[in-house]
Amino acid sequence: MINPKKFSKSLIHAFNGFLYLIKTQNNFRIHILISLAVVITGIFLKINNFEWLILLLVIGLVWVVEAINTVFERLFDLVDESFNPIVKVGKDVSAAAVLFSAILSVIVGVLIFIRPFLTWLKSIL
Repeated sequence: MINPKKFSKSLIHAFNGFLYLIKTQNNFRIHILISLAVVITGIFLKINNFEWLILLLVIGLVWVVEAINTVFERLFDLVDESFNPIVKVGKDVSAAAVLFSAILSVIVGVLIFIRPFLTWLKSIL
């Protein structure tokens, strides 16, 4: 049985985590702005449902990996605030995961938007 009180507390914690990301993580704010631009572009170019599904999945992937990267950075800071080469590797690899997901999302976006964009471009020329 679902406990509504525990569930609502879980939602509050998740919302607080989202607010933390927005308030403290510049890259997360950048991801949100780019996501909004992608959604507006998708609406403008009238992409199909399958393309929306793929776009939303890669947008979500980038947001999730950025959030996990933030968790790792905070944990690494907790372990050792001074310079530590092992901590640096952990932070760098975590940041690389965000980069990989962002590159993947750009590739997916280009593949999805190129056809409708070229069609739109032909219609105005």
